[in-house]
Amino acid sequence: MFYENLTAVCRERGTTPTTALKACGFATGSLGGWKKGKWPNSEIVVALAAIWCISLFFRQNEIISTGRDKDRINN
Repeated sequence: MFYENLTAVCRERGTTPTTALKACGFATGSLGGWKKGKWPNSEIVVALAAIWCISLFFRQNEIISTGRDKDRINN
């Protein structure tokens, strides 16, 4: 679920997960695990939210956005 949400936000913002991670200073090696359903560490999620000005809170491995970006994050 995280990877699907990440790619959706990236598409809307005209970027890719690889480019977004590099912009935050992170390696891209974890992307394969995320595609398989693994959850990224919170440092990465917070950094991505910060570059896109998305306010987030976490619940049971889901990202739920507060505010105007809610529909872009949650399916």
